[in-house]
Formats: sequence, C-alpha cells, structure tokens
Amino acid sequence: MAAKLEVPAGLSSSATHEEFTKHALEAAKGIAQQSEKLLFSTLDEEIKQVGNAIDVGGRPFDPNMMWDGIERMDLDFDERSGEPKMPTIVVHPDTMKALAQKIPKWEADPALQRRRAEVLARKKEQWRDRESHRKLVG
Repeated sequence: MAAKLEVPAGLSSSATHEEFTKHALEAAKGIAQQSEKLLFSTLDEEIKQVGNAIDVGGRPFDPNMMWDGIERMDLDFDERSGEPKMPTIVVHPDTMKALAQKIPKWEADPALQRRRAEVLARKKEQWRDRESHRKLVG
C-alpha cells in the first residue's frame, strides 16, 4: 500500500501545517481504502477456498441467506450465558438502511424465528461436541 504526500515549498509555517494536515489525511484515506480492498478480497478468496461462499444470484438479502451461511460455519457460544457468539456481518450503509426497515418484520415472523432456533440449537450441539473433544494443555 502506498500514498503520495506532497506539500508545496515556500508556505508560511501555519499554511505548511494546514497543507500537511490536509494532504496527510488524504494519504491516510487512500491507504485505508487500499487496506479495506485488500481485506475484503482476501476474505473473499479464503471463503471461496474453504467452501463457505454462497452465491445468491443477485437476489435481495433475506434472513434465510444469513442462516444458510451460519449453517456452514462453526459457531461458538458463551460458556456462562450459553448465548451464541454471532459473526459480524458487513454490509454497505445503504443496504443497512434498507434492511433496518425490514428487521422488525423478520423478528416477528414465526417461520424465521423457528429457523433461527433450529440453526442455533444445531450449532450449540456441534459446539458442545467440539468442546467435549478438545484436548486441554496442562
């Protein structure tokens, strides 16, 4: 990753400070964008490689897509509360605005709640099985 940082010569000290700050922020944004692009391309490659990619064919998001994805991965649970440690889902801010309006309807849908409960019950059982077969060092 790289970014160019140039400040014109011959500026007053206060103007130099302002120009440097402006250009440094632009450079930092450029590096952040490059880093983000690398992160998501690497994640995409790894997800495809392990077989966890789901192609929805351009269909709009629905919660079953999320549960399909969760079914393909290991899910951990908090040992004290038993609550699932859900993965972070990254979506574009515009997509999140659209989804936020639909979430209350999805949370009230008995079929979706049943699917959620079934998936989480299976994942908890798998987690318990993994934990019981784990070798502890000591």
